[in-house]
Amino acid sequence: MNDVFREVTNRGWGSRLQGAFKGLLFGLLFVVLAFGLEWWNEGRAVRRAQDLAEGAASVVSVADAAVRSENNGKLVHVSGKVTAEGALSEPDFNFQVAALALSRSVEMFQWVENRESKTRKKVGGGTETVTEYRYEKQWSSRLHDSDAFHSPDGHQNPERMALGNDHWSAPGGRLGGFRLDASILSGLGGMTRLAPPAEARASDPAFRREGDGFYRGNSSGDPQVGDLRVSFSILPEGTHSIIAMQSGSSLKPFTTRGGRELLLMRTGTVPADAMFEKAQADNTALTWMLRIGGVALMWLGFTMLFKPLVVLADVLPIAGRIVGAGVGFVSFLIAVVLSLVTIALAWLWYRPLLGLALVGIAVVAFYFLFRRVKKAEPAMPPPPPAAPPPTPPPSPA
Repeated sequence: MNDVFREVTNRGWGSRLQGAFKGLLFGLLFVVLAFGLEWWNEGRAVRRAQDLAEGAASVVSVADAAVRSENNGKLVHVSGKVTAEGALSEPDFNFQVAALALSRSVEMFQWVENRESKTRKKVGGGTETVTEYRYEKQWSSRLHDSDAFHSPDGHQNPERMALGNDHWSAPGGRLGGFRLDASILSGLGGMTRLAPPAEARASDPAFRREGDGFYRGNSSGDPQVGDLRVSFSILPEGTHSIIAMQSGSSLKPFTTRGGRELLLMRTGTVPADAMFEKAQADNTALTWMLRIGGVALMWLGFTMLFKPLVVLADVLPIAGRIVGAGVGFVSFLIAVVLSLVTIALAWLWYRPLLGLALVGIAVVAFYFLFRRVKKAEPAMPPPPPAAPPPTPPPSPA
């Protein structure tokens, strides 16, 4: 059976030009969204940094994780073993486990469609697109609808999965004298693979125990479409460090002066200053990721705005490639410049003192750079002396 199918489609120059003009609206939308993203990101970064600075200056470390009345309403840092209130039950495989969270992952062996397209420009501005559909059998945790495949014949998957993924969280936990509700427990990291206890039994007799999980099918060594395999993972009871507000005998997110919530959690015993340093580093990393994303979104927007020029030049493919490269480069420069301007204006709005200082530094640096360039210019040499007038020839005797 051939599991690779090819489809060739052609698109005329007029249709491409029409599509490029329709894309102008999306290009403009992407540019506007990029401006909004970059402006919002700078404000978000400043607010997060302010909240972390406020927290670092006011946090109280409680060495023994004990509840003290004088700390009520304050931001506290506690470390210790987090335990669950009660055991978690897996209803379909009939076992219990003492853990903060329990997850079930179900995968089905099924057909998966992968699509790859290559487009070639033709003389006259049209294009030829060759689309290749490949069908492979793979394990996947989501159901692939074979009716939506380009070529469903011979690649049929079951209409549903007999069992799905699921997740259970402990209703609460404890850290020393403090009670932790489910919202805090859900933010703890450290999920690990679980081998179900020996007494675990599937309610569906078609499942059998195999390795660290369960399997439904004839042979895991030769899986067939529709076979299922099930694995489990837990968030075990263990040592965690939390920075939160003490509210009675519970830990809750702390509300900063700006009205925003502050809650930090790390696995293991981590000092408060290290937790704040890590949070500041994460804030910086996220800020740069969103800045790069904003530039990329704006670049895409301007590329779409200039797309009609590329399509017009595509009457001759080589001309289209040249114009396309130029449009990509110009769009990138415009995106970088406008992004820098947006970020600078945002800094002036959110951090006026720092923003003005940076503008002043830039002006001074530009002035001295201009002076240095002027001094480096070679002086104009003086004009050469005028040549003496030619001596007249002697007159004949």
